[in-house]
Amino acid sequence: MADRYQLTILADKPQGATGVDDTGFVDAMAAALGAIPGATLVRASTILDVDSALTEAEADAAGKPLSVQIVGHGTSGQLLLGMTWLPEDAARAYPFYVIDTNPVALGFFRNHRGKLADLTLVGCHVGSVGNPDIEDDAVNGRSLTFVLTELLQCRVVAPVDYVAAADFKDGLYAGTLNGWAWTDHLGPPRWLGDTPVEVAHDGDATTLEIDRIDRTALAIKSRGPHTVARPITVDAIQIDKPPLRFATPELDVNLTTHGKARIVGNRRYIVTQDKQFAIKNRDVLTRDLRKSLWPT
Repeated sequence: MADRYQLTILADKPQGATGVDDTGFVDAMAAALGAIPGATLVRASTILDVDSALTEAEADAAGKPLSVQIVGHGTSGQLLLGMTWLPEDAARAYPFYVIDTNPVALGFFRNHRGKLADLTLVGCHVGSVGNPDIEDDAVNGRSLTFVLTELLQCRVVAPVDYVAAADFKDGLYAGTLNGWAWTDHLGPPRWLGDTPVEVAHDGDATTLEIDRIDRTALAIKSRGPHTVARPITVDAIQIDKPPLRFATPELDVNLTTHGKARIVGNRRYIVTQDKQFAIKNRDVLTRDLRKSLWPT
């Protein structure tokens, strides 16, 4: 990489944030990536921080091609910066603690158009397209990387699978990536990834009930067990795929039929000791959790 200027931007906990830590993933990445000779590592909790880091790197690169990777937690179509440690509503507001397709937030990338050689968004499943049978989000890895490719006019890619420190080689992510290559202003970007649907479920629809929240990564006053006033109903599909692993479970809960379980992947999955489920009514679950954890 001697012919390029390599910048790594690492997600950072916002000052004063009260959310739970992320089991040390970000700190471990800082220790590992910060030791790479010739690489520049900066921390960022907001898109404004990313904007500043890119501006400084563009000047320091002194004409060399600028290769950038941004590392943090993620789900399909979004890379978490300070959002890891904040409630979702606050994280999506100015100064924007997550990289997604929010057009106002993406406006801060405008000044960097044509100045980057490539951008890699390194977070679990950020580049994955998802399964429309269980996810109704218009925003996914394909759409996020497309928008950024158009905006920055460079190659933009992101992982399709889980991310761990072992997936880096010489400080750069070495796993499977989806994304787009910039061609020119006369034609659209060229897709570099796999076919856009992952096969994600094999089982039948089922209904789960949450009767207790044992632990949460969300910012609430009480960290102890929280018995819900009435069971929270979750529409789900049992899935048959390799065990789901996420660095930060959002919620440890108790299910009336399966006992202890974890909600992971930005409320996309529920994992028990021997089964895993894809959540179908994610928006409804978010609403019911908010009512239970932050009653008015």
